[in-house]
Order: sequence, then structure tokens, then C-alpha cells
Amino acid sequence: MTPKVTWPALPGTYLVSANIDGEEPHFWRSNVLGWAICMDGLVRPIIIDPNGLMETWTVLHPDGRVEKSNGDEFEDTAAWLEVAVPGR
Repeated sequence: MTPKVTWPALPGTYLVSANIDGEEPHFWRSNVLGWAICMDGLVRPIIIDPNGLMETWTVLHPDGRVEKSNGDEFEDTAAWLEVAVPGR
């Protein structure tokens, strides 16, 4: 996962993870400091939280869109949570 290229993320960019028990908060977030293209050719977020990054990730963009590492996109966190936590 050695980065070949890095660039800063826009302020207000976060990795998010859903709270599957449906309670408040509905999701947690970690600041994304930047982005990296790694030796394997994949783009990965650069974060400080060692527990926040897994093989797959979900990012909340400053414009409110939510995007998963597999390319799925949602208009906002409410739309993403409907899929991430069905029946909440």
C-alpha cells in the first residue's frame, strides 16, 4: 500500500461508518487528510484514525454526497443509511 502519488482532500471530507444498532449517532466519521494512489493502482484515503480504514470504505464529500469504494453513490447520508442500516 505504498503511495505513488498523494494530494490533499478538500476540507469537510470524512470516512463514515454506519451505527448498525440504529441509535444516535447514526454514523461516525473520521477526517480524510488526503488521497493516495498506491502501488497496486488503487486510490485510498489518508486518515489518522488507525481503526477507520478497512479494505472497503465510505466517504462523505463536502457537498454532502456519500460514495463507497466500490463506486456506489448516494445523494446524502440519509439515502446511504437507508441502504447501510435497512429498517432504521
